[in-house]
Amino acid sequence: MKISTKGRYGVQIMTDIAAHCSKPVKISEICARQGITVKYAEQLTAILIKGNLLRSVRGASGGYELTKPASEYTMDEIINVLEGNFLPVDCLNSPCNKKENCGMFRFWQGLYECYNSYLNSVTLQDLIEEGSSADFYSI
Repeated sequence: MKISTKGRYGVQIMTDIAAHCSKPVKISEICARQGITVKYAEQLTAILIKGNLLRSVRGASGGYELTKPASEYTMDEIINVLEGNFLPVDCLNSPCNKKENCGMFRFWQGLYECYNSYLNSVTLQDLIEEGSSADFYSI
């Protein structure tokens, strides 16, 4: 699976907001730090709001903020909202009478489990801490 720019930039936006979470973060500030156009960032924040990962705060000191602490977001949750659920093959999610005798099914299921296990083991807080130790916030 290849993560698209939607997934990559969406994770960057989430990481930027989490790293600057003392107040709502303006889209123009995120875009300046991350090198993302405002138009594209607005599309991505709309997806993240619909997925209940972000909320919009109106007003002069408004912007975007997380809906929960950064340590409670997994990369699996964020990427699934942006990219959709990763299934390497359709038969993992559909009835198949060959599953029990299919060596390929076990392979694809193992790949899916490794992918999900890793993404569920990394939180948004982990990315912030890794970024701050290197003195940058973009991924």
